[in-house]
Amino acid sequence: MRLFLRSMGLVSVGALMLQGAIAPLPPFSLTNSAIAQQSPRRAYNPPPPPKSRTRGQNPAKTVRNDCPEVLAPVTALAPSDRETRTNIPLVWGQTTAQRPTLWFYLPYSRQDGNLPTYLIIEINSGKEKKWRFSLPPKPGIVAIALPQEMPLEAGQPYRWTLEVKCGRYGVDDVYGWLQFTPPSTDLAQKLRTASPVQRAALYAKNGYWYDAIDQLAQLQQQQPNHSAAKELWQTLLEDESLGAIKNQAIAGHLEQQTK
Repeated sequence: MRLFLRSMGLVSVGALMLQGAIAPLPPFSLTNSAIAQQSPRRAYNPPPPPKSRTRGQNPAKTVRNDCPEVLAPVTALAPSDRETRTNIPLVWGQTTAQRPTLWFYLPYSRQDGNLPTYLIIEINSGKEKKWRFSLPPKPGIVAIALPQEMPLEAGQPYRWTLEVKCGRYGVDDVYGWLQFTPPSTDLAQKLRTASPVQRAALYAKNGYWYDAIDQLAQLQQQQPNHSAAKELWQTLLEDESLGAIKNQAIAGHLEQQTK
C-alpha cells in the first residue's frame, strides 16, 4: 500500500484534491442550472440538490503536519459537482436506506498508531451525533454503516463528516451530504427482481449513489473476480474523478468503539 501511494505521484493526488473528492461544500442554495458536472457521466444520473440551506460557507480543507505523511488524503467515495459561479464542489447523493453505508479511502491504519477516527452526522440546526471507529489493519477502502440509533428521516438532508485526528492539532477530514429518499414503486419492483450488478446499475441510473457503491463493494468482497461488478465500480469512480483509488483493496467495515 505504501509503495502504491508513493507511485501515485504528487500530480495525481493534487488533481484528486482539486476535483472535489475532499473539497469544501457550499450552502444548499443551488439549483440544477447552477450545477456544472465535472465530466459526462456514463452510469450515474445525479439527483437535484436539496433547496434547504446550511449554516453557511465551510472553510477550505487542510491537512495539518501532525498527521502521518501520505500522498492521498482521506477520500470519500462520493459524487461531486461544481457550482458554476464559484467552482466549489458540492458533494451530494441520496440513498434508499434509512441506515446507509458510506465508503471511504483511508490512508491510515493501526500501524500509524491509535489515531482517533470519527463519523459525525449533522442532524438539524447544528446538532450533531458523533461515533468513534477503529482504524483498519491496513490502508484501503473501508465502509462505515450508520449506527442503529441514527435512522434517517425521508427528505431531510444530512451532513456527514469523517475525520482522523493526529496529535493535538492535526486533522484529515472529508465531508458531504446525503438524503434518504424512498424509491418509487416501479423502481422498488425492478430492484427486487434484478441481479446484484443490475441492481447497482439501477441505483446509479436513478440517482442512488450510496446504494450503488455499497452494492458493488459487497459483491466484490464476495466475488473478487466478478468482472461486471469491477467494471461498473471503476466506471462510477472514474466519472467522479476518483480513478486514483479505484483499484485500492476493499478492507471491509470499520469497527465502532464503544468506549
